[in-house]
Amino acid sequence: MNPYAEEPGPKIQSATDLFGRLVPQAPRSDGQKRNDLLKAFSKKLNRPIGYVAMRCTGLSLADLYYIQSVADKYELEGKGAWGRAFNGMLKPRE
Repeated sequence: MNPYAEEPGPKIQSATDLFGRLVPQAPRSDGQKRNDLLKAFSKKLNRPIGYVAMRCTGLSLADLYYIQSVADKYELEGKGAWGRAFNGMLKPRE
């Protein structure tokens, strides 16, 4: 017998044995998703959430997700700070 061989673990007969009983969570509402995005923005910008909420007034949830993805990509590519991309996208065009 090999002294380094692993001993067989408990037999897994179903997915419930493997993952336990997972309780499904209720889907999050758009308001909760928006709140989570605004909190993430305020943390990245190091500004109060009220400031961020005021800047994002009138934007849809899809627009906020787009701003987040573009700003993250901007920062990862080394083009500049996350806040620079965020504020640049919210600047009014003339």
